[in-house]
Amino acid sequence: MTKKSPFPLYLQLKEHILDDIRAGKANDQLPSISVLMKRYSVSLSTINRALFDLERDGLIERRQGKGIFITHPERVVMREQHNMLSKRIVVVFPDYASYELEERIRMIEQAALLSGYATIHIRYREDTTYELLAGLIKNESSIDGILYMPPAMRIPEIYFPLFNSFKVPFVLLDDQEIASSHANLFVVSADYVKTHHDLGCYLIDRGHTEITYIGNEPANLASEKRYAGLRSAFIERGIAVDRLTATDTWIKPWENSLVAGYTLTARTVTSSRASVFVYDTTSGAFGGLRALAEAGKKVPEDVSVIGENDWIYFEYANPPLSVIQHDLRQWMETALAVVKNPTGFPRVNYISSKIIERSTVADRREIKTKAAQAVKETV
Repeated sequence: MTKKSPFPLYLQLKEHILDDIRAGKANDQLPSISVLMKRYSVSLSTINRALFDLERDGLIERRQGKGIFITHPERVVMREQHNMLSKRIVVVFPDYASYELEERIRMIEQAALLSGYATIHIRYREDTTYELLAGLIKNESSIDGILYMPPAMRIPEIYFPLFNSFKVPFVLLDDQEIASSHANLFVVSADYVKTHHDLGCYLIDRGHTEITYIGNEPANLASEKRYAGLRSAFIERGIAVDRLTATDTWIKPWENSLVAGYTLTARTVTSSRASVFVYDTTSGAFGGLRALAEAGKKVPEDVSVIGENDWIYFEYANPPLSVIQHDLRQWMETALAVVKNPTGFPRVNYISSKIIERSTVADRREIKTKAAQAVKETV
């Protein structure tokens, strides 16, 4: 490293650390800050700037009290390939730890690379304003599209003209209500009305005629559509809609949805007559399992539980969680296709979903049949 180089010291240092990442694998520990300062004779601020860039790109993770660790070494190769591409898209996503979020980003990167796009990542936090976000996007020159993962909330309508002003496809990766006048805005989302109508029919057909919807995410358009879908299933099956209940307390954006699932379940279970709890997310359902166990309820014998979105560790819950699973790969690939050919897609695009049956939803018809049979045997 030399000050005579046309590149600033932090970029030179970043390249040296990238060499270590290329040679390593996920969870390998990198040299500490003190070692880097001594090895390269640079200041703490120079090191922090290099590490910030690498952390932002998802290549390293700084673990408090433990050190610096490699997270996704494969992204180095992908970024080098990206640097050779002339077409670019901006991917905007929230800055919080989430396996699902990381999977979505990985799928976008893969789909983008196959479509000939480089990806530019912009993370936002709870205190990031829409104006600041727009300014960060405008700092990137010659972009072909924007993929935006909004927080679990409604985006105020006053900001849609701002998003529309970029003059390239701006794809919202969750359900939002967009005006027809905003020609550059698109939505790619799960069809929450259909998925929860189908879920409601599935549950009712298994003898669940009293259902409680646990809204463990902030109130938004998706939560409204989930409830509307369940309600339409009750109407279709001829069940009184007052047998469908819902929690009336909502968390704020950026609050913990797992804790919300636990807290709302604990508040609801003592008074609810429902035979099944339906959650906004599977993390909420996971929290609900603990609250039900603490209340002395067996799952699924006493209360059935179903979440939304699946990852491998939910298969190993006790009992394994039944879930609604959205096709995340189709979700991300459709968003890329919209950027590539916006005139070939409608403004709102829905992806497919399915129910994954495991062990947390009982068939109450079988339970009633066995109970009746047991009574007969005792007579």
